[in-house]
Amino acid sequence: SEVITNHLAWALEFNAMAPASVNSIRRKLLAIAREAYAVKLLADLPRAKRLREPVEEPTSWSLEEIDAILKTCRQLKGINAVSRIPSADWWTCLILLALNTGLRRRSLLALKRADVDLKSSILRVPADAMKNARGKSFRLCEPVMEAIRAIWLPARQKLLPWDIRRECLQRKYTAILVEAGLAAGRRDKFHKLRRTTGTTIAAACGMTAAQEYLGHQSIATTQRYIDPTKLPEADLSGHLERLVSGPKPKLHQPAEAAG
Repeated sequence: SEVITNHLAWALEFNAMAPASVNSIRRKLLAIAREAYAVKLLADLPRAKRLREPVEEPTSWSLEEIDAILKTCRQLKGINAVSRIPSADWWTCLILLALNTGLRRRSLLALKRADVDLKSSILRVPADAMKNARGKSFRLCEPVMEAIRAIWLPARQKLLPWDIRRECLQRKYTAILVEAGLAAGRRDKFHKLRRTTGTTIAAACGMTAAQEYLGHQSIATTQRYIDPTKLPEADLSGHLERLVSGPKPKLHQPAEAAG
């Protein structure tokens, strides 16, 4: 119990993980402990308290903010050390692909050139690159295809090679957000691009369409991705105005003079 608790405390305090991520680690460690207990490798089942997970309202990028991110990406200097692709082209392609598909970072970096059909503009993501282990196809918009063509050479297996540590990718993206003059907190990283895609689809086609596109099994999961401030809503201002204003005073009606 002490070893598990100390590890979770390290993940929360020193590795700056979110409570939900720490709880995910907790579940896996306790599952391993239960197996060890079942085969008598442990004398007792360890215990570790589940952290309370605050639920924040989902946020997404606006069109103006997306434009600022892409503008900053296109101004990047240098060459990607692994792929030998200009950094401006590599990052522009990554951001546009993320917005078009709503794919997670891990899935984006797992894509291969063979997954893209340049003629039909179809991206077929294999099951082993998806979190839900189900393959999925996407029709790519022309700006995304242009970005892919810009990085197509040199020939290589991966579409977006990045063999450097994940933390380096996060730091670079954080620097891009800061340079673009945008928020760069924990909730503003790659998953916010996915929330932006989901919110755009939900606003145009409904929550069910967003659920299908993002690959969620539950509509409740999708709802945690959708920025409610971007959804079309009925104009409630008139109703709320009447609610807070209270009833209007009745005007005195003078009695009519007797005939």
